[in-house]
Amino acid sequence: MEDLNNKQAEFRKIVSGLIVLAVLTVVFHIPGLFKSFDKTVMSDVKLGLFIILLLITSRNIIVNSIKMLCIKFSFGTHLVATIITLGLFAIGWYELACLTMFVYQLIYWYLCYNKEVYKE
Repeated sequence: MEDLNNKQAEFRKIVSGLIVLAVLTVVFHIPGLFKSFDKTVMSDVKLGLFIILLLITSRNIIVNSIKMLCIKFSFGTHLVATIITLGLFAIGWYELACLTMFVYQLIYWYLCYNKEVYKE
């Protein structure tokens, strides 16, 4: 029962993150909505909101990948997803960075909780 609750909670976190990402993406792409604000201020607000979204939903993956790199010097899928996400943030593609991490989480969630499919 505990495993089912964890599975549902993890799935809800991923789906709610995707919904918030979709809303933020739509809001920031409405033409003329933020005309009265300075572009640099809006860029900083956009960056802050997407970083907060990413940290709330993907903090465990990012922290674990950095720990594994520093402690055991091991490379895994968590580290690859983190490097891709941070790289996309660095070049200013915030929506794609969050989407990349959410897609990775969905795939990881599916593979972890549906192991019987891959028992061949």
